[in-house]
Amino acid sequence: MALTKQYGLPKTERLHLKKEIDTLFEGGRWERGDLFRMVYLRVASKAEFPNPKMMVSVPKKNFRRAVVRNLLKRRTREAYRLHKHLMADASSHSGDTLHIAFLYSVGEVRSYQEVEKDIIHLLGKLVKKCAKKPDGVC
Repeated sequence: MALTKQYGLPKTERLHLKKEIDTLFEGGRWERGDLFRMVYLRVASKAEFPNPKMMVSVPKKNFRRAVVRNLLKRRTREAYRLHKHLMADASSHSGDTLHIAFLYSVGEVRSYQEVEKDIIHLLGKLVKKCAKKPDGVC
């Protein structure tokens, strides 16, 4: 009996290529939440069913200890992983995929519940913006 990994976050859904990250920050649109700034960009994809790609950044300027930065990144990835299904409609347009970066912008460590609430809020904003555009450009 094979179990499907419905809530996984495989490497194919993580933004890691420098060229893709540079393109995202040069041409992406910005949204602001309580804890995060989000940059997103719709790009053409060669895959038949493209998945959105995401990355998380926590500035060293605000959190000197890597342990704390990694904690915040883990919390953010987990919240995204559990709620990425909210973007199913936003990313399902004809061969396009979304590249998303979450930038932690608060100078203090917040609880997982607060991180999750802000991620849900930002993903909801993204879905609304993409739904308003009839041609899928958001």
